[in-house]
Amino acid sequence: MIVICGPDGAGKTSVAAVLAERLGESAPVRRFHHRLRALPARSASMVATETPQDQQPYGWLVSCVKLLFLYVDWAVGWAFQTRSFVRSGGWVIVERGWWDLLVDPRRYRLRPLPRLVTLLGGLGPGRGFTVV
Repeated sequence: MIVICGPDGAGKTSVAAVLAERLGESAPVRRFHHRLRALPARSASMVATETPQDQQPYGWLVSCVKLLFLYVDWAVGWAFQTRSFVRSGGWVIVERGWWDLLVDPRRYRLRPLPRLVTLLGGLGPGRGFTVV
């Protein structure tokens, strides 16, 4: 599993496309953007995605609830969609992923909660991964 994090314009999509092409020559590849989407998502028409940082962040309580929702989505997605695929030799490439919540919390309209993100990230899927 490869997770690519970084600010807007850093080239995440370009790197993911090249990796998917190269890795796909020898093994199956699945790509995801931010979430594994095991749980339902809001309709795309409800959210402006070009400049989410311009929107007001949620309050502390809503930020914590949203963070917990994203954690459950990540854990359930890993357990039921991704783990067996990876164990059978497939590659999973995630643009942004869980650790992007540390890199750019405003993109998700979250108040910065680095301790909670780090704590949950250490408990869930992806623990032991190196964040660079």
